[in-house]
Amino acid sequence: MLETITSTLAASQTEAWSQTQREALVDAMVWVMYADHFLADVERSSIDEQAAKSRWAGPMPVKDYSLKSATALRQALGDPAAETAYAESIIDRLGDKPARDYTLFACGEVSRSDGRTDMDEARLLSRLREEANRLR
Repeated sequence: MLETITSTLAASQTEAWSQTQREALVDAMVWVMYADHFLADVERSSIDEQAAKSRWAGPMPVKDYSLKSATALRQALGDPAAETAYAESIIDRLGDKPARDYTLFACGEVSRSDGRTDMDEARLLSRLREEANRLR
């Protein structure tokens, strides 16, 4: 899944994005990655080889940012108000409709990267879609 995250960052759709939008994209994809409560070691190691392909321009490598993102996510999980604020923050930082739409597409790709989209991932995708639609 981390390969999907970094290859998504390399996609031409993100070329003109701000770093804030790229970070929101990673935050959303990391959340989807964690939604099924299963992380393979290969997911973590593949990010290094894919990072070179990304258009990431942050002060830290995308691998480090994804770990930071996972830490922030874990602090929000289990608290409905914090989860809502986290979802709103992601969608707000994405800004425009094309960025929100592309992020929803990319999150769908992440959810399917392990062969299937489970119920927790489907619920999260629906939640992010609802939040994105709030701003349309």
